This record gives sequence, structure tokens and C-alpha cells, in this order.
Amino acid sequence: MDKTRVRAIIIKNGKYLLVKSNEEHNCGQWQFVGGNVESEDLLNEIKREVREELGTDLTNAKYAFPVQGRRGKVHYFTGSLKGKIKIDRNEIADYGYFDCKSAEKLSLSNTARLTFKRLCQKSHNH
Repeated sequence: MDKTRVRAIIIKNGKYLLVKSNEEHNCGQWQFVGGNVESEDLLNEIKREVREELGTDLTNAKYAFPVQGRRGKVHYFTGSLKGKIKIDRNEIADYGYFDCKSAEKLSLSNTARLTFKRLCQKSHNH
């Protein structure tokens, strides 16, 4: 069944924040922070997911683009974090900031790989 999901693209010092999933279907894979939506309000959903998983607030959130994944559409938002990250160990094993080159070496989820392709192409064209 297709699921609608939201993910946040958070950039710090030219690097992207990724989380390593502890959840069954993506265990051990790196992805952008986010998850399944529980309501139609995608902006509220991404803020809720960031708060749940990172223990901090997403600020300046703006819709970026959709990516069609294997299990449904993923809506990406850009934004910044306010406060220190305190990950929810039930959902997240680890987190880190990665540039385009170091992210290529990670075990990325399918949609994270597609998103990196898009983000990293953009940065090469400027």
C-alpha cells in the first residue's frame, strides 16, 4: 500500500543531516529525518516528525519537492533546527551530517539516494 511520507532536508555548513533508522523496514539505512503522515497538513507533519525523532524543533520549514519512492510519495521540506538534537533511540540508531561525496558511501534508503542525486546535481551546476 502506498504511504505518504514527509522528510526534512536540514543543511549545516554545507552538509546534510541524515539519520540511521532503527525501524524494521529501513534498519541500518541512512535517510533524511521524517516519517509517515498522520494528517493532510504536511507542514505540521514534518514538524511533528522532527520533534519526535530529534527532540528539537524545525524552523523556517518550506516545501521543497516530492519524490516518488517504492512505497509512495515522499514530500521534502527544507528547514533549520532550533536547539540541540536528542535522538529517539527507538526510531534512530545514529545521525550525522554528510556532504554529497561522503553520502555516496553510505547505505542510503531508496528515496534518500534519489534525493541526494537531485541535491548534489544542483550544487554542481552552480
